[in-house]
Amino acid sequence: MRVVLTSILLTILSIFSFAQEKCGTEVYISQLIEKYPEYRIERQKVNIQTKKWINNNLDHSSKAVITIPVVVHVVWNTNSENISDAQIFSQMDVLNDDFRRTNSDASNTPSVW
Repeated sequence: MRVVLTSILLTILSIFSFAQEKCGTEVYISQLIEKYPEYRIERQKVNIQTKKWINNNLDHSSKAVITIPVVVHVVWNTNSENISDAQIFSQMDVLNDDFRRTNSDASNTPSVW
């Protein structure tokens, strides 16, 4: 009897553990929409633009470079905390290499990605 109860308890616990949300994005988006109703409209516009771009660029296997405008804000209190443009550009180069998978450690990427 004890084994049966333990089995049932473990089964219930395992079901609930798989039901947990792994990412808070959907919850956060819902909060934004509730707080700022115009956010839903702007998000829909972005989704429409994205779908149009995908439909106009059907060759997904190409290694085309997509340029995404980026703004970097460096927040600092004293001059010694500030970083140079060279450091910012260097980090952007590293990020670009990562996204293109041309970085030296690309083979270390977990298979889930």
